[in-house]
Amino acid sequence: MIGIFDSGISGLQVAAEIERRCPHLPLVYANDTARAPLSTKSFATIALATRRGLQFLADQGATLFVVAGGSAACAVQQGLTGPAPEPLLTPIAAAVERALAASHAGRIGLIAGPAVVAAGCHDRLLRQRMPSARLFAASCPLLEALVDSGWANKRETKMILRRYLHPLRENQVDTLILASGHHALLAHLIQPRIGRRVRLVDSSLALAEEVLARVRDKSPADIDHPAGRCGRYFVSDRTATFAKMATRLLARPVELLPW
Repeated sequence: MIGIFDSGISGLQVAAEIERRCPHLPLVYANDTARAPLSTKSFATIALATRRGLQFLADQGATLFVVAGGSAACAVQQGLTGPAPEPLLTPIAAAVERALAASHAGRIGLIAGPAVVAAGCHDRLLRQRMPSARLFAASCPLLEALVDSGWANKRETKMILRRYLHPLRENQVDTLILASGHHALLAHLIQPRIGRRVRLVDSSLALAEEVLARVRDKSPADIDHPAGRCGRYFVSDRTATFAKMATRLLARPVELLPW
């Protein structure tokens, strides 16, 4: 069973892709909505929330663990207190690999929350994989709130995006990693402002592809569930905003269970 931990909407996008392509795959999802957004919290808070989420997924029977949020993924890479469950996938490696494959000049941009930029996880992995590559990161603390507030297409959001992306344009990035699911929802605004020739890498989609690759070689008996769609979705705080977003991204009514 796949277990997905998140504190934003990246995990919903991963779950939606799994449901679309393999709807009978057993899946349990846990979102720490009460602490969202984790990207603005201290490392200690992020690590504690991530450890708690992974333990909850293990208690629900998960055997493949997915940490979908960027800040939680950085906490995993920097080391949680105690051993992390395995196998465990994060969007960092998946996004870096896809960015390296897409980049022509090794000049890769990243937009992410403050905690992800400060952690430097993408940069370290990028340098390990290709020492000659360079990462240019932009901290974008306002975008998540703007999307959640329904301001995705407002003039103010477009102005803020242009401000965030300006240093990346100045550094002539040829590939841009969208670290958050919220950023992916703004891709239609990001593309013309970063440049049509810049390739966008959706971290959530890259992670979903990696998860599906992991289960592709398993027999149908190992991954299918005879009762049809069997995803269970848990939240630590049920909010109207998150419920609306879950219904939108999963394209169906979603029962959000208390965690």
